[in-house]
Amino acid sequence: MAYALNIHNTVEAWSFAVGLAMVSILLKPAYERLIESPYSDGESAKAKKTYAWFKGVTVVFAVVTLFVLGWFRYEAYKTDKMKEGINKAIKNLNNQVFDPLNPTAPPPPAVQAQIEAKMRSFDALNQDLVNSPWALASFVLSGVLFALAGAICLGIAFPVLQCYWYRWLQIDPQLKRLNKQRNSLLPQIKAEDEALAEHLIQKNILENDLQLVDDFQALEKERANLLQEIKEIYEGMRLSETDARIASYNDGFGKGSMVRDAINDEELSQFVRESYFTTSNLASKAKSSSPEKALFSRKPQLRPHQQLRKLISEDFDSSEEL
Repeated sequence: MAYALNIHNTVEAWSFAVGLAMVSILLKPAYERLIESPYSDGESAKAKKTYAWFKGVTVVFAVVTLFVLGWFRYEAYKTDKMKEGINKAIKNLNNQVFDPLNPTAPPPPAVQAQIEAKMRSFDALNQDLVNSPWALASFVLSGVLFALAGAICLGIAFPVLQCYWYRWLQIDPQLKRLNKQRNSLLPQIKAEDEALAEHLIQKNILENDLQLVDDFQALEKERANLLQEIKEIYEGMRLSETDARIASYNDGFGKGSMVRDAINDEELSQFVRESYFTTSNLASKAKSSSPEKALFSRKPQLRPHQQLRKLISEDFDSSEEL
C-alpha cells in the first residue's frame, strides 16, 4: 500500500504506521465499553444485537476496503507497466539516433519532439495515478479499516496479554517463593506430624481404656455403696467399743463388789498397804510414771482406780484357786 500511495520514504511509512496504531489505541476503550463489554457480560439482547450489527458492518467494510485496495493496486500496476513501455520507447528512440563518433550530439528535432511527447505522457500517467479517486478511497478506507481492526485486536489481545502477564511475571515468581517457604517448613511439618502420630496413639490407647472401664454412673453408685458400708463399719466399731467399755466397767464393778463383800475394811486396808505401798512397788510405779517411760511406752497406762480394781481382781482370783 505504501508503494501504491508513493510512500517510498522510510520515515513517512513508519509515521503512517505509528499514526494508525495510535488511532487503534484511542478507539480500543470506546470499542470495549460500547460493544465488547456489554456483549461479554450478556446484559441484554440489545447488546448482542449491536455486537452482531457491528460485526456484520465491519466485515462488509473490510471487504469493500479490500476491493478498493485491489482495484487501486491494479491501477498502479497498469500505470507502472505503461510507464515501463514509455521508458522503453524513449530508450529505443535514443538508441536509433545515437552516434558513436559523437556521443554528446543532441538528437534530431523530430526525435526530440517524440521524446518530449513520451515524457509528457509519463507525467500524465503519474498525475492521473495520484489524482485518482481510487487512491483517495484506498488511503482513507485502509486507514479506517486498520484503526478498527487494531481496536478490535487490542480488545481481544489485552485480556490474553494480562493473563500472560500474571502467568509469567507474577504467578511464577510467587510460586517460587512459596515453594522455597514450603521446603523450609517441611522439616517442621515432619516433626509435628511425628508428634501428632504419637499423641494419636496415646489417644487411641486411652480411648480403649475408657471403653474397658465401667459406666460412670455405675462407678458412682458403687462408690456411694462403699462409703455407706465404711460408715456402717465405723458405726459398728464405735458401738463395739462402747459395749466393751460398759462390759469392762460392769465386770470390774462386779468383781470389786464381790471383794468388798468378802473382806472387811481392816483386811482391805492391810491388803492395799502390803500390795501397793511396798518399796519395790512404789519404785516400779515411779519408774513407770517417768517421762521417758511414758514417752517410749507403747501400751496405754490405766487410771489408778482401774489399776487397783485390776490388782484386787487378780488377787481374788488367785485366792479362789487356792
